[in-house]
Amino acid sequence: MSKVLIVSRTRMRVNRVCVGGIDLDNNRPIRLLDPNGYHEIESECPFNIGDLWECSYVRNPKRPAPHLEDTNVIIRELLEKESCKTSDDFRSTLSTHGIKIFTGSLDNCFESCLFYDGHRYYVKEENVPNYSTCFWINDHWLKNNDYHKPEGGVKKQLAYMNGATHWGIPIAYVGLGVTPNSVIPGSLVRLSLANWWSKDEYTPKRCYLQISWIY
Repeated sequence: MSKVLIVSRTRMRVNRVCVGGIDLDNNRPIRLLDPNGYHEIESECPFNIGDLWECSYVRNPKRPAPHLEDTNVIIRELLEKESCKTSDDFRSTLSTHGIKIFTGSLDNCFESCLFYDGHRYYVKEENVPNYSTCFWINDHWLKNNDYHKPEGGVKKQLAYMNGATHWGIPIAYVGLGVTPNSVIPGSLVRLSLANWWSKDEYTPKRCYLQISWIY
């Protein structure tokens, strides 16, 4: 059994939720799946950000790098609700357990494997990090950049205002709830890489950068 701090909840398709955690006993990030290796239904998932759980799990090797954090949780027991409530709580816990927090430019994150093509950040198949989640202290403002689709619905985004473009670099925001209006520099941000995706058979697969949560 390991003590696991819940650090993110992101909504997926078909009302399922992706839950990120930190195994505090082994000082490593994990992604919490059900015993059969599936993401839980959002309305039934008991994990909330900041809660501390005791879990017994096995690693799930089904997905290729960089998505190596998947685990099937066999046993779980809530130890403490909201063990971390503030950004300072999370920073202190991460530091105590040796979880790296990146600073400076986004280019420093993910083993410097992020590629910027003038529009988006993503990872290419020829340069893949050994993890798909990390923590970052933003060096520039993040501004709401939601895109309202012509067919209806909203693609939630934050713009990274690093001066590369006047409108900033759009990054998908996948945290539950509405996109923040703005995020001041120096905030604790959780980053993640989306699943491998290609728009067609002629385009190389990519893992696009996402923002999972702002603390």
